[in-house]
Amino acid sequence: MGDAVARGSCKLFAPEELRHGTYTNRDGCEVPHPEQPEGTTCTKPSDATARRRDGDWSFSQHRPGTCSHHRGVACRVSADRDCC
Repeated sequence: MGDAVARGSCKLFAPEELRHGTYTNRDGCEVPHPEQPEGTTCTKPSDATARRRDGDWSFSQHRPGTCSHHRGVACRVSADRDCC
């Protein structure tokens, strides 16, 4: 993994996690754009926080409003749930 970059209290993301571009969340933090799973197998990106109903992975840092413009959240990632 490459060098992670953070500003202030923002979460660290490795450069390869930013390959699909970023957006700035309400805290002013740079967060990776959602990404589609690659291939036919389910492989959760390391810092994904939720899986959208359309199948894309989200890196959202706040629960309210996550994926609201993409049919909502199908599954929230947790220690015992990888959403695959």
